[in-house]
Amino acid sequence: MDEYEQRLDLAERIQTLLRDTANNPTGKFSAVQFAAILVAPVARLREFAQYEFDRNYSKILVLRLMLHQVSPLVHHFLRKPAKAIDSAGPQGIIRRNQVEVKQCRLRDGGLCIVTGTGCPSVCHIVPFTWNHTVNSAHATREVLAMSPLPIFYEQSDWTGLIHTKLYAGPGSSDKSWNMLSLSYLLHKWWSKGYFGLKYLGTTPSSSSPQDMHTIELQFRWLPRSQEHPMRPIELQEQRDTTKGIMIYQLDTDSPKAGANFGNSNRPICSDHTFQVHINQKDSPFFVATIKLRWAILQVAAMSGGAQAPELLQGHDPDPDP
Repeated sequence: MDEYEQRLDLAERIQTLLRDTANNPTGKFSAVQFAAILVAPVARLREFAQYEFDRNYSKILVLRLMLHQVSPLVHHFLRKPAKAIDSAGPQGIIRRNQVEVKQCRLRDGGLCIVTGTGCPSVCHIVPFTWNHTVNSAHATREVLAMSPLPIFYEQSDWTGLIHTKLYAGPGSSDKSWNMLSLSYLLHKWWSKGYFGLKYLGTTPSSSSPQDMHTIELQFRWLPRSQEHPMRPIELQEQRDTTKGIMIYQLDTDSPKAGANFGNSNRPICSDHTFQVHINQKDSPFFVATIKLRWAILQVAAMSGGAQAPELLQGHDPDPDP
């Protein structure tokens, strides 16, 4: 049995569990919820499916709430950001931390980490607007309070302590560990979710000081479903991978015009790998934000949320409404 079949079997078990505990035999996952199941580590799905036998209703309730919050999380991530504030702005809106921006540029060698071209833009991994005001930090806290974040991580990787930095207060994640250097064009597409960066691993840097880590990332163009992200999903229909949501999980290897490497002028293709050298102290925060963004963008791309994030403003319907 391949991984996709395993995921479908586990999704059916989880859906049955949620239906039974709510006494609703016809509840269905929305597309955005099902996409989250396709993104989640298989080990996590097995853990959730095990609730069927444990009959631990408190855990089942938490799982239901996490799935319910998938749509608000993706919408919160994709919503149109406020204009960058680099100088004194309206009261309560912080300035972007230019010291941290400079540290990011120095770390990345003053080059786009993907194309190797000069004069890059420094952009945030998790949006700056998640905590650029007291109110935005509170809004992020509300979204993450019962969010699906644990779904997207192996149990050994998950720590809420890292993610509290995303809403601790104004500017709490305006740090170099939440920044990357990208060419102007890639920066523009980065904000629209046309591509993502997949985390591949961390190793101690062999050619750098002992307190440095080398983090390997993989560039991936993302497809964009044109369908409604809140549409109900028939799990049996998803077994046909030529028709189901799976077609939006397949890599789209169609390079965009102008997205070329600086040294060869060749187009950037999916699966290109590169490295970021970062100090050991910041490494876990950098990895956590990369993983979070990658998970959310995959869900958005497959479900249709990336194409029409305004359709995600409401909460997901329960799989067992």
